[in-house]
Amino acid sequence: MYELIREPFYNKFIELCSNSKTSIKLCSPFVKTNIIEDVLTNSKRNINLSLITNINLNSLCKGGLDIDALELFSKNNSSIINSQKLHAKIYIFDDKKCAVTSANLTNSGLKTNVEYGILVDDVNQINTIIKDYNSISRYELNSEIKKEQLEKIRKLIDAFNQQYTSPIDTTSENLLSDIISVNNSFLDNHFTGWKRFLIGIIDDFRKDEFSTNDFRNIEYKLREYAPNSKTPLKTVNRELQELRDVGLIKFLGNGKYRKLWYNL
Repeated sequence: MYELIREPFYNKFIELCSNSKTSIKLCSPFVKTNIIEDVLTNSKRNINLSLITNINLNSLCKGGLDIDALELFSKNNSSIINSQKLHAKIYIFDDKKCAVTSANLTNSGLKTNVEYGILVDDVNQINTIIKDYNSISRYELNSEIKKEQLEKIRKLIDAFNQQYTSPIDTTSENLLSDIISVNNSFLDNHFTGWKRFLIGIIDDFRKDEFSTNDFRNIEYKLREYAPNSKTPLKTVNRELQELRDVGLIKFLGNGKYRKLWYNL
């Protein structure tokens, strides 16, 4: 059975949260703290919560995705998956009902915008949606975000807010961009070791997208930096994963990556 979602979905969304007994699966690129607070307040105490979202530093610093919301999830031992290609909005309740909608987990998405979607309770369709949700969660380019990554993101956001005191552009066009603009020294001041070294190397590539082959071509520089490392390319791969997890690198697949910052 399908039910059209043709008007603000907030009241129905909270009702579904309240009625859920075992699990709530959320999938939304933009997430606001007060909506997550409402989810937690209106859910059963021991319910299994999970969230798939799109973590990039631009969205986090400019308010499309709230670090407070992610930290709330983490404190409740809930799973957070970073899916950098995410645009879907899917909300699954007890694996029995599911909303597929255009609405993000934001005030405007759930309360005021003109959004559209469907509420599904057909068993076969629900099973397909759950399978797809799990597939996104386990996709090899995605990653689970832990407390330590959130702590690093928090420090970057706080530093960004201190450095850039002029009003932040939070227009929808700006928020939809993955790219954050920073002064040349900003990232150098907040990373050390391999990460700082790689940020400089990536800047030196002078292109938005780069690949594993780019690092192979400068392997001599990697060995100069870490002469005792027997496998510098493996170290690069690990460090790139960590830069992805704090929203500075986007994994494109097939050994290709996108730089998510622009130096002013």
